[in-house]
Amino acid sequence: LHDVFGARQEWRSGSWWLHQVAHDPAELRALLDRVDRTDVRAAILPSGWEAEKARMRAAGIPFPLYRHQRGPVTFATSIYGVENLIELLLEEPDLADRLRDTILRVLLEIAALLDAEAGFTPQTAPRGFAFSDDNCALLNPRLYERFGAPILRGIFARYSPDPGDRRHQHSDSAMGHLLPILGGLGLT
Repeated sequence: LHDVFGARQEWRSGSWWLHQVAHDPAELRALLDRVDRTDVRAAILPSGWEAEKARMRAAGIPFPLYRHQRGPVTFATSIYGVENLIELLLEEPDLADRLRDTILRVLLEIAALLDAEAGFTPQTAPRGFAFSDDNCALLNPRLYERFGAPILRGIFARYSPDPGDRRHQHSDSAMGHLLPILGGLGLT
């Protein structure tokens, strides 16, 4: 996801950190316009992918699937900034909705692409999805219901449609205030 959004990743203090790519609403609009034009396949698969895919198949190496992602609030605050995201949700909700919808669309597109490259169809693809969203704690229930929950709902509808399917969210931060919402999403 960070590659499609153009966020540079840096290993620091034992973890990957994303660099902010937009600093104000105008930059965010330009970023979303660019993401809308991005060829996701070209953005996430390495050059020489077909040869690498053949090598992996011949060696019996399993293909990577996309079943875990930095959570929607953590991702958005990483690429846009903590205060910026909260301000956006309060002052420019339509642009916040566009960011949310773009994140969900790209998540689904990446997962479907990697499933297809691994030889799965929507019917045969492994189920389950997990998020790590420490920054979900920054949003009150109303803002989380508007921004974070629709992304989880959309991913779970596709990749965890049945009651026993894995639906996971991790947070090192307090998220008790969001548990009614997360419970409504059927976390397993």
